[in-house]
Amino acid sequence: LPRFNASLCDTVRYGEAGSPDEPHDGREILAQLERANLFVTPLDHRREWYRYHHLFADLLRYQLRVQEGETRVLGLHRRAARWFEQHCLVDDALFQYLAAKDTPAAASLVAEHAMLAFRRGDIHSAQKWLDALPEESIRSSHRLCLDIAWICAVRDYYNQMDKFVAATEAALPGS
Repeated sequence: LPRFNASLCDTVRYGEAGSPDEPHDGREILAQLERANLFVTPLDHRREWYRYHHLFADLLRYQLRVQEGETRVLGLHRRAARWFEQHCLVDDALFQYLAAKDTPAAASLVAEHAMLAFRRGDIHSAQKWLDALPEESIRSSHRLCLDIAWICAVRDYYNQMDKFVAATEAALPGS
């Protein structure tokens, strides 16, 4: 995880339901890591969010893949993605869904949030989310095609807009 807090760590480690055999102890583990100066850096003054030193994070990712295998790692990314989505952290959720190779969930997330961001004037985020998706995911969704067409219209990218308007029509049910 590029950044994490106790709740996220507990969810990724134990799942949303938790484990009856083990207490959720993410907050205590993070406090111990920070006290021992073990490569964690607080990201806020309340010491809720942390990150690992990037080299140590690379080592941990490598060890996790070796010890747990790719399938388990993908599942952990899905857990993290759901946690981020439940906490309305769209950027992080999208990154985790894509890391989990769950393109349909990533596309669904973007379809749910891109136009909301667009309406509140955050065109940059909407475009960034859409750009993160594979083009075939966008072309298969009339909603995502329409979202891109709107962004193209606002940014005066009329040649691209025409392409996505046509893709919107092609992706409509019954087309």
